[in-house]
Amino acid sequence: MKKLGLLLLLITVLFAFACAPAEEPASETTEPAPEPVAEEVAPEPPTAMVTLLNAEGEEVGTATFVEGEGGVTLKAIVNGAPTGKHGFHIHEFGECAPDFTAAGGHFNPMGTPHGCPDDPNRHAGDFGNIEISEGGGMLEVVSDLITVSPGPTSIVGKAVIIHAGEDMCPEQPTGAAGARFACGVIHLAGDEAAMAEGHGADAEPAAH
Repeated sequence: MKKLGLLLLLITVLFAFACAPAEEPASETTEPAPEPVAEEVAPEPPTAMVTLLNAEGEEVGTATFVEGEGGVTLKAIVNGAPTGKHGFHIHEFGECAPDFTAAGGHFNPMGTPHGCPDDPNRHAGDFGNIEISEGGGMLEVVSDLITVSPGPTSIVGKAVIIHAGEDMCPEQPTGAAGARFACGVIHLAGDEAAMAEGHGADAEPAAH
C-alpha cells in the first residue's frame, strides 16, 4: 500500500508540473544603433585669385591670396613679362580699363607711407618686386596688413598692377616703378563671373 501511495503522489506531482503554464522567455531588448558621428571637415580658408593681362589683353600671369592665421599668403606666377624686377602692388580700385590708370593708387587703408614688404609701416598694397628670368618668375609673400574676408583691409575687388620697372621701396611716394605693364581685378575663388571684369587692354600702359 505504501508503494502504491508513493506512486500516486509521484504521478500527481508530475501531472501538476506538466499542466503548469510554461514561463514565457524574457523578451530581449534591442538597443538602437548609435547615430553615426559626422566627421568634422575644416572649412576652406578664404581664397582670392587674379588673372593678369597686359595692355594687349594677353595673359601674363596669375596670383592667389589665401588667408590664414598668420595673414594672407600671396603666390604669384608671371611668365609673360620682360626679364628683370617689376613692382608688384595692389591698387585701390577694381578697374583696369581703359589704360590701367582706373585702378588708382596703391591700396593704403591705414594712410601709411610707401615701403618694402618687410616694413610694417607700408602701404597694405606694397609687395615689392617680382623678379622675372628667361623662364618667368614667382613671388611668395605673407602679409598681415590685408584680408580676403570682408572688412576695411579686404583686397577682394581691388586691382593688382605689375609695373614695367623696379619698385625702389624707400622711394616716395610710390616706389618709382614706372609704367603699368599688367593689371587684373581680384575676385573670390570660384567667382568665375568676376574674372573677366575690370580688364583694360586697348591702350598703351599708363604712367605710374
